Amino acid sequence: MSVIDETQFIYHMCDKEKWAEAVKAGQYVPPTFAQDGFIHATAEPNALLPVANHFYLESKGDWICLKIDPAKLLTSKVVYEAPAPVGETEAFDHAENGGEQPKFPHIYGPIWPDSAVAFHNIVRNKDDGTFLSIEGIC
Repeated sequence: MSVIDETQFIYHMCDKEKWAEAVKAGQYVPPTFAQDGFIHATAEPNALLPVANHFYLESKGDWICLKIDPAKLLTSKVVYEAPAPVGETEAFDHAENGGEQPKFPHIYGPIWPDSAVAFHNIVRNKDDGTFLSIEGIC
């Protein structure tokens, strides 16, 4: 099991248009925040594509990956926990870890725009919406 460095950057992917709206509003929470109680994130950005294709394949539009400095999340708390469902969709199965479920950073509270220190465009297949790559990451 790896040691969790609570000062490392964390990553969250979201609809680009919803992020732009959130910046104007001063804070971001995803559509499933009320149901889930937190915002899903990861410390391993290379793990995002299979998760994206599990949860968001049917979504439309452009997506981005936020690189977040946890120290800038203000009143929002980051807790490392087991994988969880997103809305009504079951949690992603991380079976490649020999049955051991990794811990993921869950953000309890909004993402404040100033906490996002970088943005990466997510490339999708134009025909079927498959998430293919994250520019500058994988």
